[in-house]
Amino acid sequence: MKSTTVRISAHTHQLVQDLAQATGKSRQAVVQAAVEAYRRRTFLEAANTAFARTCADEQAHVDYAAEQEAWDVTVGDGLDDAESTTGVVLASEPGAPDERSGDA
Repeated sequence: MKSTTVRISAHTHQLVQDLAQATGKSRQAVVQAAVEAYRRRTFLEAANTAFARTCADEQAHVDYAAEQEAWDVTVGDGLDDAESTTGVVLASEPGAPDERSGDA
């Protein structure tokens, strides 16, 4: 894997070192995980901001609700309620065996 150097403060370096030691992971793995978590968080914050903007605009919210309703017909994709894409009946579905009672 190609790598590069990034300058960080001595304090951040110590935090990375401490996390690496506490988790048993490499410093590179700690930094990669932190950057990925930050990327995901900023993505979700942007999505939440955009959704809040949509909800604040009455016409945009009506349009969004209409589009969501139009797509709702595709949710089952022709499957019965008790079927899943894997053919496995989920425990929360009617007729599913109750593992706690020993039914199988």
